Amino acid sequence: MDRRLAGALLLVGVLTCALVVPAALGRTVVGVPVAAPAPGPPVPGDCLASMAGIADSSVVYSQASALQLPTGTIGSCAGPMVGEVVSVDPTGSEPANATINSYVTGAKACATSTIGYLAVPATRTVDGITWKPGLGSGSDQIGPDARQAAAGQQWSACVVTGATSRYSGSLRGAFAHGPLPVALGLCWPGGVSMATELIPCDQPHQSQLLATGVASGAAPGPALAERTVLTASCRQYARTMMAGRAVTAGDPLAIQVVAQGLGPQVLLCSATVTGSNRLTGSLMGIGTRPLPLAN
Repeated sequence: MDRRLAGALLLVGVLTCALVVPAALGRTVVGVPVAAPAPGPPVPGDCLASMAGIADSSVVYSQASALQLPTGTIGSCAGPMVGEVVSVDPTGSEPANATINSYVTGAKACATSTIGYLAVPATRTVDGITWKPGLGSGSDQIGPDARQAAAGQQWSACVVTGATSRYSGSLRGAFAHGPLPVALGLCWPGGVSMATELIPCDQPHQSQLLATGVASGAAPGPALAERTVLTASCRQYARTMMAGRAVTAGDPLAIQVVAQGLGPQVLLCSATVTGSNRLTGSLMGIGTRPLPLAN
């Protein structure tokens, strides 16, 4: 390019900046800054990336004490997540409802509703033993954060949470779609024992809890877990929890029922992999799929 042309272009650029920049700097914007509106209440199916303000179980409250519900941050259901909204009460956190007594009542209803949300089998009595799913899920209630409360929101929401780890993907109807996420399982490195620490079900393990049962009127003591009728009852409900999968001869699984000091009539029904095999996934809802055996 000709030097004079280049110089002329440079001069034009400098003059343009000299004219534009002062004008921009001197421009005044009229108005009052306004904060972004608070997000609205969650809806069933919303996924939680985190929760904050979870109540300290070591603190003793009176039944009429005012209660600040935990809060949750909505995130993508692609995960990782800590929970999912099951239902919403538009007035659940208004002052009249924000007490420990109301929280306890709501917590019971919330725990019951999560069973239907997950689509797991219902509690059922088999041969005198009342079994319910041995889920590692929890439930809690959340309420508006500071911005939402300042905007007048007074809702509360029931949420289902995983017990041992974060998870990905929606939990709505999860049992009907295949094995439940490992975060909802209760697994042991060896045999089922309340004296042994649980491990996440995606780590190599030998046993998984499938159900807990109450044997009304049964005699206490170790013999309770040895009765054929109890084992047969456990096997029947375990088949339900494994979406129809029956444990047959040659299968590397064994269904066991034990009493573990939770009371003379409380039973634990579990599936235990035999020999040197180890599992690396959940058995709940597995159906006809291959067992998640470690390589």
